[in-house]
Amino acid sequence: MKNPLHYQMSEYDCGPTSVLNAIIYLFERDEIPPAVIRNTMLYCLDCYSKEGIPGKRGTSRAAMMFLSNWLNECGNLGMLNASSEYLSGESVYIGTGSKINQALSHGGAAVLIYNEKTRIPVEDVIEYFI
Repeated sequence: MKNPLHYQMSEYDCGPTSVLNAIIYLFERDEIPPAVIRNTMLYCLDCYSKEGIPGKRGTSRAAMMFLSNWLNECGNLGMLNASSEYLSGESVYIGTGSKINQALSHGGAAVLIYNEKTRIPVEDVIEYFI
């Protein structure tokens, strides 16, 4: 049984919400290990606001890279039938030969980081899943 996709609960949880939605899209409910849900939320929301409030500045690229690596290890260990890769810079594009297109054309999902000011993808695709 598939779960419905989720909306963000706050202004700050776009990272974990997007990753969990990718997992929900790719897997049936009974295929998602509890550790994936727990660790996605645990590893994200690591940035502090200017006032020093934890989580109020969202999730860092470093945290998303760590989560991507952790999810890839889940695949290597057989906990989750998936692979994940963090892309950045020139490897982030949608077009012929791109890793994003490859993942999407094989039924995968991609999670993008957007620039806050321009709202366009600029630098990173956090993860893609196959």
